[in-house]
Amino acid sequence: MLSIYLLLASVLTVFAAPALGSPSEAAFRRSAGMLLLLLSFAVAALWPMLRLSQASPRNPVVAAAADTAIVALMAQAVIWPLTLLPGGAVIRPAPWLGLWPWAVSAGIGLALASWASLVGAIVACGTGGRSGWGRAGWMLACVILASAAPSAGSVTVDPESIEFWLLYSPMTVTGALITAPSGLTPNMTPADWIAAIGPGVMSIPVWFLARRITRRGACRPWG
Repeated sequence: MLSIYLLLASVLTVFAAPALGSPSEAAFRRSAGMLLLLLSFAVAALWPMLRLSQASPRNPVVAAAADTAIVALMAQAVIWPLTLLPGGAVIRPAPWLGLWPWAVSAGIGLALASWASLVGAIVACGTGGRSGWGRAGWMLACVILASAAPSAGSVTVDPESIEFWLLYSPMTVTGALITAPSGLTPNMTPADWIAAIGPGVMSIPVWFLARRITRRGACRPWG
């Protein structure tokens, strides 16, 4: 299902740009940014909503880990074609390719893989338990993860503070990483790399929690 979603997202964004006339590089950048936003939505909301509404697999932690690997790999398949070669040589067999440097694509790929790991751990916690209300709570946790930082950024007027908060949500991190002043190329800062790897580090204790929840849930009957 996720592959169909990403195909439709690509058709409606970067593949649609040439059909709109004589698209500029700025138009392709906007289309690519929209594609990354749709990808982020799939990682942060669509995937956990789908899994948490289904029956629990035989081994929730293993199933969630497999899902995480697939989602992370599919994200890379979307991100890396939108990349500049080192030294500024642009891959342009098609006009929508070559929109930012390798480092930016690496940062985006790392950020989405990190968030996928954290969301996957939450999915494992939700599917490892026996309570429907518990699943709703874990889905709420995904919603909070996606919305808390942008909400905090929306109440500040300092541009640097807004950019800081946007880095700490799966829904806004890709847009923050590809943003650059007009005429300049996006680049990765130390703070960007920390924001990209942070969710992956945070996911480690959540995976251990998922194992504990799964073991406890297996010892209790449904009901």
